[in-house]
Parts: sequence; C-alpha cells; structure tokens
Amino acid sequence: MKVWKKANIGIKFILTAFPAMAIIVVLLGSYYVQDDRKILRRQLDTLGAGLSQATASFCAAPMVVQDYVTIKTYTDNLIRGNEDIIFVYVLDADNNLVSSSALEDKTDVVPFVYERDILKEPTRVRKLGSVVLGLSPRQMDLAVSERIYDIAMGFVVLFIVFSVMIVFLVKTVVTDPLKKLGDVAEALGKGVLANPITMDQEDEVGRLAKNLETMRTNLFDSYTMVRRKNDQLKSLDKMKDEFLSNMTHELKTPLHAIIGYSELAREDLNNQVNDQLLEDLNKIEASGRRLLEIVNNILSLSSSNESDNRVPYSLMALIEELRLGFEVEVYKNSNKLLVQFHHTHDYVQVDISRFKQMLVHLLNNANKFTHNGKITIDIFDETDEDQHWVTVSVGDDGIGIDQEYLKNLFLPFSQMDSSLTRKYEGTGLGLAVCKKLCESMHGEINVSSVKGQGSVFNVRLPLPVVKEGDQNERRSRQ
Repeated sequence: MKVWKKANIGIKFILTAFPAMAIIVVLLGSYYVQDDRKILRRQLDTLGAGLSQATASFCAAPMVVQDYVTIKTYTDNLIRGNEDIIFVYVLDADNNLVSSSALEDKTDVVPFVYERDILKEPTRVRKLGSVVLGLSPRQMDLAVSERIYDIAMGFVVLFIVFSVMIVFLVKTVVTDPLKKLGDVAEALGKGVLANPITMDQEDEVGRLAKNLETMRTNLFDSYTMVRRKNDQLKSLDKMKDEFLSNMTHELKTPLHAIIGYSELAREDLNNQVNDQLLEDLNKIEASGRRLLEIVNNILSLSSSNESDNRVPYSLMALIEELRLGFEVEVYKNSNKLLVQFHHTHDYVQVDISRFKQMLVHLLNNANKFTHNGKITIDIFDETDEDQHWVTVSVGDDGIGIDQEYLKNLFLPFSQMDSSLTRKYEGTGLGLAVCKKLCESMHGEINVSSVKGQGSVFNVRLPLPVVKEGDQNERRSRQ
C-alpha cells in the first residue's frame, strides 16, 4: 500500500489499465487463433483428402491381383516421405486389413482420419477395398503456437509502446505540472509569495494553477497589508514605549519628591509630639510609594525590551540579597522567611535585574496574603538535553487561591473577588509582570494552590552554567 501511494501517476495509470488491455488482447487473440485454426484445418483436410485419394488410386491395380506386398511397400514409402502421416491402413472389400503402415513413436497422437474407397478401374463402380489415412495435427498445432507467440510478442511490444506513450503523456500533461504546483505550494507554505504561478494549460491542472495563483495573490496582498500594519504597530509600539518612559519619568520625579519630603518632615517631627501629623505624613509616604510601585509595574508590563542582559552570578548570593532586603516586610506581617538550596550549580548566567524584580513581586504577593505564617524559597536545578534549568519555588501558607481564579491569574488586571481586593488592595499587575519577565528570560511560570492552605509559584528558567574560569574572573571583579 505504501509503495502504491508513492508510485508515479503514470505507473498507476498503466498498472490500472493493464488488466483491461490484457483482456482485450486475449479476446482478440482468441478470435484470430480460432480463425487461423479453421484455415489450417481446411488446408489439412485438403491434404488428407488428396493423399488418401492418391493412395486409393495406386492400390486399385494391386488389389485386383491381391499384390499386398506392393501396397505395403507403397504405404511405407509414403509414411517415410511425409512426416505428417501417422498411419495408412488398406482394407479389402470385406473390411479385412491387408496392409498396415504406421509410425510407432506417434501412437499417442490423436490423428485426423481420412478414408477413401478403392474402386476398380476403369469403370470405378466395383469396390475393391478402402484406404484409411491418419494425419498428425502437429503442423497445425505448431502454426497455432506460432500465431499465439506472435500475438503475445505483439502485445508486449504494444504494451511497451503504450506504456512509454502514457508515461510521456502523463509526465508532460499531469506529473510535471503537478510537481511544479507542488513546489509552488511548498514555497507558499514557507512564506515565499512573490513568485507568480504561470501555466498555459486550460484543463483541470490549469484551472488548479489559476486557483492557486489567485490564492497566492490574495495571500501576498494580505501579507503585504499585515506587514505594513505590523510596521505601523512597531512604530506605534516604539512611540508608546517612549511615551511611557517619558511619562513615568515625569511621574516618578514628583513622586520621589513627595516621598522624600514626607520622610524629611517626619524626621523633623520625630522630636515633637504631634501624632496626628506623623500619621498623615506616614499615609502620604505610603501612598507615594504605592503609586510609585504601580507606575513601575505599568512600565514593566508595557515595555517591549527583550535584550539579553545575562551576566555570571551566584544564585546563593542573589537569593541572599533578596532575603535580606525583604526581612522587614516579612516582619511587618509576623511571617517567617525560609530559604533552602537544592541546586548543584551555583554560578549561572542570569539577568539579575529581571530575576530580582520577578521574585520581589512573588515575595510581595506571598507576604500580602499571609499573616503569622511561613514563606519559603526553594531553588532546584536540572539538565535537560544539554540545557541547564533552574526552578525557583516561592510558597506560602496563606489564604490560598480558589480554583476558578487560577486560569486567569497571570492576566493583566486579573484579581480575585472584590471583597479580597478591597481588603488587600492591589491593581492585578504584579503576577502579569512576573509572567512577562519570566517569558522575556525564555522561562515559564505556573502556580498550584489550595483554598485556605496556601500557594506555590514555580518559576523555571534556562540559566547556563558558568565555567570555573568565568567564576574566578567574576569573583576577582567583585
């Protein structure tokens, strides 16, 4: 079946037509063979009648005088002189055998038998006996066999000529055009749309080529339009990034001023008893920091920068920096932060800024929904197909996440129910930023959670291992 599927169309056509051709040749051959057989039988009958008549005429005189020796000599010579004669029997008037001549090696052949009466000359009225002559059908069978052979050879020659013509015709009219269309379709599949499809045929293949050309034209026009729109979108995206960069700069400057002046005012009032004013300053500072965080999240989510900023760095040192910087926040919610290292390669190529920013979001998220609990950081690594992967798991035993919210958890502005939003605040950007940062480092992020028991966020990143020489160079720089 596989061979048939891969076979050339011309070969398939020939093999399909072969049984019909063979049947036609057999029927025509049978007709001509039977016709030749009839002709050969008539010729054989003419020969048998002539030989039997000649033998009867010769035996007339010897039969009158009963000279059977002469008759025997004549019939023996007749058999030896004609290989088609199998036997010659001479009978008297009472049907008694008076002479018998036969070939012993042809006794198994079924002969054609011819019989003639021996009449007394000159009146040819009185019957003196009869001659029975048997002719072999060998010559006729040989002629029939030769005829069958000629027909078979003619069929073979005809079939070869027909096959060559069919293969050439199919190759010219069907196979070559289809191969050309196949190459064009393959090129279209690879996105090569600029080359027009030209074909002079007006048959089914030609119509297929015209339809394919129409499709190519439509695809090319659509691709051109999409590319033009894409260029416009890239330009707009660049303008958007520039706008956001400028706007965030414009927003950050007054926000930093608000936070800075509120810190200075609070320090000035520390020695004075004015609790209400201090509380208001703390609210101003907290609101400023919160607004600054939102601005940074929007910038991170909107940024299209995917440049590779990886440098050799120690995972343990990186996690330790994060732990030290996060201890105060954890302490505010009466939580504990536990770090466990399970990795075998410490020095890796890592984008420090994105890595820290992503983990800070995950730690903030875990700390926000956990009180009097435990937050864990576990680091694992593995090598898969010559690629070194590092998995960082951030877990907590906080309120957990309902299963219906998990599928949309990493979408921008996605949040749990409104009551939790009002209680814990937030814009729903933090986890979306985490996902974008993770994907920008060619990694993946997922979450597992049980309502009321806590959540675990797993970040899996491809971080190449740094060789020993590069580690020593990094340490010397530090």
